[in-house]
Amino acid sequence: MSKEKELKWRCPINDTPPENTEMLVKNPHNGSYNITNYRPAYGIFTCQSKSESMYGWKYFVIDDLNQNKDE
Repeated sequence: MSKEKELKWRCPINDTPPENTEMLVKNPHNGSYNITNYRPAYGIFTCQSKSESMYGWKYFVIDDLNQNKDE
């Protein structure tokens, strides 16, 4: 019997995203999802424009799916 795990979404304002790591992000404005990275120099994801706010965005580190997969 396989266990389904919920994605652990994080808020980039409260939990700074890791650098050089692919993430799945959810856009709060239109509900779309993107595979992206974090741009620490601007404090945004690469799918955002430089003037965009991180408010409302959520992210999930893709590598987290492969951790503890045998549990």
